[in-house]
Amino acid sequence: APIAEEQVLTMAAGTTAVLRHGLELQGVPGVLDLTLSPFFAVKIQKMFQGHAYQVAASLFGHKALNMRYKMLVVVEENVDLQNPKAVIAAMNSNVDPARDLYVFPTQRNIMDTAISKAKSDSHEFGGTLSNKLLIDATTNWIAHPRREEWDGARKPPREAPPEEDVAKVAKRWAEYGFE
Repeated sequence: APIAEEQVLTMAAGTTAVLRHGLELQGVPGVLDLTLSPFFAVKIQKMFQGHAYQVAASLFGHKALNMRYKMLVVVEENVDLQNPKAVIAAMNSNVDPARDLYVFPTQRNIMDTAISKAKSDSHEFGGTLSNKLLIDATTNWIAHPRREEWDGARKPPREAPPEEDVAKVAKRWAEYGFE
């Protein structure tokens, strides 16, 4: 029989609590929130360059992740983890694929259906030999040093468009082909 939605939610809540406790026990600082849905994601108050990597190394080494969670997104405190659009916006704003994607090779994962049968031999390997991925969607401090003209911020302040412009666009929305 399929697993009931209540069971999935209960398992996710329990796993989240176990993972947060594991981060605390390992002394990983600045963890503000952790969720398994809609993304496996962690919100941090970034304290140093490489902080997201420390979080991922700690989580990927935890026995509770021997199951299906193999891609982790780490974001900063201004991102709502429960809002998929906000997480995706953080990835689009901060991730340079050549710089901010980290593969953790040959991790044990007993349920990775993406792996071939040859690499899924639990007698040979003790589980499936799977890779895990960190998507560091935090601001890269090397690429974005603090700037005086932005009052010490690493990125320019975001300003809302003038209300009159928003009103003009809204008035002509259908004319632009949207309904």
